[in-house]
Amino acid sequence: MAKYSQHEKGEALMSEIDLRGFQDREALRDILSEKWCRGVDKLNWKLIRTMYEDEVTVFFQDPALPGVPAPRIWLVDEWLHFCRAIEGFDVTSHHLSNFRFDIEGDAAIVNTYLWAQHILNGESYVVGGEYTHKFHRTAAGWKLNHIQLEIWWTTGDAKLFEQAMEMAHAGRAPRSAGAIRF
Repeated sequence: MAKYSQHEKGEALMSEIDLRGFQDREALRDILSEKWCRGVDKLNWKLIRTMYEDEVTVFFQDPALPGVPAPRIWLVDEWLHFCRAIEGFDVTSHHLSNFRFDIEGDAAIVNTYLWAQHILNGESYVVGGEYTHKFHRTAAGWKLNHIQLEIWWTTGDAKLFEQAMEMAHAGRAPRSAGAIRF
């Protein structure tokens, strides 16, 4: 058994704490970048489903976005079914940056900036804002249970969302054929 001085014990403990914090931040960043952004853009609903708890509180209230529901608690499968309306776009590109982490034990709040472009028939609608994501650590890892989006700016025609939703719900979204279901 190795012997440490009080100073060395403190450094070893601090290194373990720093390492766990780093690992938690990277795991949360990976969930949001790879599972959420990449998953949504690639329409991999099976992958996205793995990041959620069974219920999720969603607060996307913005009168500029047609079809966005009032804040509420969703069963995650119902929420993802609603999100599938994005399949109506020709392409999307979601990006998160400026990650800020507040991790206390098994709870984490992650704030990020959002830049998301949605293209339909050569027209573009871009959204910029800030997400607040709340996570809980489970035996299976970090799981998302709350999403809030504060939209700061948009460019383009918000009605593209209505058109994309109509196409997706009518079964006329060409990208739906390539989507990975959960």
